[in-house]
Amino acid sequence: MEFGAEEFLVQPPPDYPQERFYATIKLTMVVVFCLVILPTFMVNPVTPEGATEAEGDKADSKAETKTPPATTSNGKDKSKRKQKQKNKQPQKPLKSDPKIQPEEPAEQYELSQSALLQCSALCMVAFVWVMLQSNPHNYYTTRGIFQAPVFTRDECKEILAMADRAADINYKEAKSLESMYEVFAPPDDADDEGDGTGLNKTMKGLLYDPHGWQKHRHGLYPTTDLNVVTDPFTKTDRDFIRTKLDARLTPLISRIYGIPASSIRAIDMFVVRYDANKRTHLTRHTDDGDISFNILLDDGFEDGGTRFWNRRTDEPFAWIKPKQVGQVLLNSALISHEGMHITKGTRTIFVGFMSVDRVDPFDGTPTGLPWLASWGSLNWMTVKFKEGARAAEARIHLLKEESWRNHVFVRSLFDDLLHVLSAVGDVVLPHFSTNFIHPKDRVKYFKALDEAYDALPQEQRAVGGRANGFIEWFGGQQINVDITGSVSTYWQTRLQNEHRFERTEL
Repeated sequence: MEFGAEEFLVQPPPDYPQERFYATIKLTMVVVFCLVILPTFMVNPVTPEGATEAEGDKADSKAETKTPPATTSNGKDKSKRKQKQKNKQPQKPLKSDPKIQPEEPAEQYELSQSALLQCSALCMVAFVWVMLQSNPHNYYTTRGIFQAPVFTRDECKEILAMADRAADINYKEAKSLESMYEVFAPPDDADDEGDGTGLNKTMKGLLYDPHGWQKHRHGLYPTTDLNVVTDPFTKTDRDFIRTKLDARLTPLISRIYGIPASSIRAIDMFVVRYDANKRTHLTRHTDDGDISFNILLDDGFEDGGTRFWNRRTDEPFAWIKPKQVGQVLLNSALISHEGMHITKGTRTIFVGFMSVDRVDPFDGTPTGLPWLASWGSLNWMTVKFKEGARAAEARIHLLKEESWRNHVFVRSLFDDLLHVLSAVGDVVLPHFSTNFIHPKDRVKYFKALDEAYDALPQEQRAVGGRANGFIEWFGGQQINVDITGSVSTYWQTRLQNEHRFERTEL
């Protein structure tokens, strides 16, 4: 899907097709220079086996000074003297052929092992450096934070109303099941493990203020939230959200990150609220997936915002407080960040964790993701090693599977690569934030994107999803994938609400 509002971008992202072409040329030049041209200057001449230069000169000297052996005077001497006289007779000189040149032995060269290692090491270092500095999937998106408008204020109010309706349904269901539980105590921060106790805590959490909102979905960093699939949002609600995201956020993400929309899949998408007298903030963390976004849905609060940290300096490099409702923050999920305290009111945001897939996790179909955006991307590789380590842990503890893929050395290797690649991104690549759209162009920007979306065929817009060139917003949520891109395990909440993931419901 083409981005239809390029003219309104204050600081346009790189021209990805052109930048990828130039990066490919540079990488090819590095390989050719280091492995073809440079070795020709590091070769040494090879002496023929069994003879040195001094030995060859000595042999020629002996051949020139050799004299014929003395003979005895007998009858054979006369015949020899006659033969010598014949030989002394003048002979016609042979004409030399100028085309015939004396043959000289071909000189041979070899490249020492140390020189070969030096060339190979230089090639690897130069290749990585050019990949980091010339590939826009590294130097631009890995540690960048991007802002742009996505929803109007009225659209945000509509999503807030959807969340209130879903929370009300949750509360009524939990209230009707309250008598089934013997113990009724305030919920703690334990993770929902899907067993009897975990489910009991989850249902109890729905009964506490704010009523109907989940309190335990994210175990390590719990938030007060509602997922748009596993919580009771209606199909009409999801159609409204999908239409707005397809028209505005799909082309924006595809343009900023330079990847086809069909390669992007939502892992988790939910509405989060922070209340001044309850859960006011979220501690420093990183997110799942490759890309994170959060959209401000209201402004009835004070303070708050999102603060982003540079792990190399251990200092924040951006503290962003969107001033307009409907504004989105986009960033790599690997950037360390925190939700800052609010001191008054309620702050509600719409959050999504997005995965960039090389293949569809369900059927293995290629998504069209360029190589420089996958295995050539530092961020993408880091996430894949993280997912590989997590999948190995799941196969051991949940599936009880014994395989070389789950060996402790494989898991340690993935963990080490994860930390090394993260450190390289923190040290080498620039940390920055940018706002793409000037506030005065907000209405025109929305109009341009909506017109580009409306120009697409009705059949394509009605269905949406990966098969029609859009982001997969709902059907691919709450799964874990392996490093190969295939499904590894399903989240417990998805298994408990599998009926909500049927195509007719999405």
